Amino acid sequence: MSAVGCTPAALSWLAMRRGGSWDSGETKVTVRVPLGTRLALTSGLEQHQAWTQQLKAHHRAQLKGLTPARDTLRAEQRQGLDDLRSRGSLLDKRDLLIAFGLRQELQARG
Repeated sequence: MSAVGCTPAALSWLAMRRGGSWDSGETKVTVRVPLGTRLALTSGLEQHQAWTQQLKAHHRAQLKGLTPARDTLRAEQRQGLDDLRSRGSLLDKRDLLIAFGLRQELQARG
């Protein structure tokens, strides 16, 4: 069964049928997509992962030589990455990328 085009209720049913809970965020779903989609997703994912590495390198450079404020700044940097991920601006993990795309598709279909 393809998850794309399903209503949230159908996705919830599918999640529970597969032994998970839609609300927990830990549901395995199989999606059938046109040929080439995986390659396109992989390309986008790799771009976001490279961006994440650049951000982390910049963060490490900022932390260099900072002993007292290091933990506070590290927490702020981690929170910044989490904020980017939650807004859908940074999709450096496959689950984030797929969930973002699925939400966009469901919103577009009403």
